[in-house]
Amino acid sequence: MPKLTEEQLNRARKMFLASVDGAEARKRIDALTQSDANFMETSLEKLRAARTLDEIASFAHAKGLDSMELLFSLASDDADEFARLCKVRDEEVKRALGL
Repeated sequence: MPKLTEEQLNRARKMFLASVDGAEARKRIDALTQSDANFMETSLEKLRAARTLDEIASFAHAKGLDSMELLFSLASDDADEFARLCKVRDEEVKRALGL
């Protein structure tokens, strides 16, 4: 899969959490504590970032959407960037399948 930059991932997380659909997810993410992070042996920031990506994937699954395409759409600055990310992913899938 195309590797998203940290900037793209941050954009995707912010866009999702700012959306109406992200409001409930934000409550669950904000409820994570330093104790949770300590248990997972990570920082609270990294735990919340990972949980946000999980929330995006869960939302996509619940709506019958492709989770990677949703992530790409949230991470992209414009339609051209979205199309490029989808094209790279499709090419990588075909290559992996030997097509």
